[in-house]
Amino acid sequence: MPSSSPKMALVHVVALGAVSFLAITPFFWRGSPSGHDFEFHMFSWMEVLGQWKQGIIYPRWASLAHWGYGEARFLFYPPASWTVGAALGALLPWKLVPGAYSWLALTLAGVSMYRLAREWVPTQDALFAAALYAVNPYHLLIVYWRSAFAELLAAALLPLLLLRILRLNQPGFRPVLWLSLILAAAWLTNAPAAVMIHYSAAGLAAVLAVLERSWRPLARTAIAVALAAGLAAFYLIPAAYEGNWVNIGSSLPLQQPRSRVWRWRSGFRAHGARGKGARGSCFSAGAVSQPSPCFRPQTSSGSICPNFASCSCRGASCCA
Repeated sequence: MPSSSPKMALVHVVALGAVSFLAITPFFWRGSPSGHDFEFHMFSWMEVLGQWKQGIIYPRWASLAHWGYGEARFLFYPPASWTVGAALGALLPWKLVPGAYSWLALTLAGVSMYRLAREWVPTQDALFAAALYAVNPYHLLIVYWRSAFAELLAAALLPLLLLRILRLNQPGFRPVLWLSLILAAAWLTNAPAAVMIHYSAAGLAAVLAVLERSWRPLARTAIAVALAAGLAAFYLIPAAYEGNWVNIGSSLPLQQPRSRVWRWRSGFRAHGARGKGARGSCFSAGAVSQPSPCFRPQTSSGSICPNFASCSCRGASCCA
């Protein structure tokens, strides 16, 4: 698809920001929802900002955790989310930071999906796909129920991953470099998401290898994975080396499935008000997302598998 004008692209980015803003409007009258990981992230952001003020640019030890006993939180937790949260805390009052972070992450997710969809579908369809992806039910579940802020930030990488995988057939080293940057960003954002993204990259590369009857997509993806590990080595190597000094299993004890189901059901009843806020945000976001015509992928010169890419866009929009 031909690229839109910079002015139109800016208008669409503003529109995606408005949709993301509607998704967090319940914050203004109900306050920030305290999800499962809310306290962990908020305390981390405050700790990082406090250490920045002391001249510690890259914190390792969270001295205020566990009532002053501390823990090596920043050694093992990827730095992207707590860096963004602390930076927002330096600019805004703390009561506004969770909403600002959620808005920023949702907007980035929408922009990345817009960038992917514009390759194969008309502008209006791309904007609809981006808005749907930004405020899809799972993202709203993260915002209002789980408060998994690092995972929410990683959602912006998924459409870009698909875009760069589909461009691996282009000549030169630039496609490999772009893919490696996305994979490195995944490691620095959320470790479980990084594992999922790497498996997805391998699977998509395998599909392209079969369709093109060439080993080149797999080889270039392997190079990108190695480069990504090198770019994120300042986080991965210390975390792997120091892992022998901690016992992560003791903090995540195995539980019986029946116990997990009981905890989920009891937690669902206890967080009824939060569910109402999520439903309200679904309504406000859906009010501006009118039904759009079905995607009409158009073949362009040099494009590969437009139907495959279009189906992937729709799947990512609905099932992110």
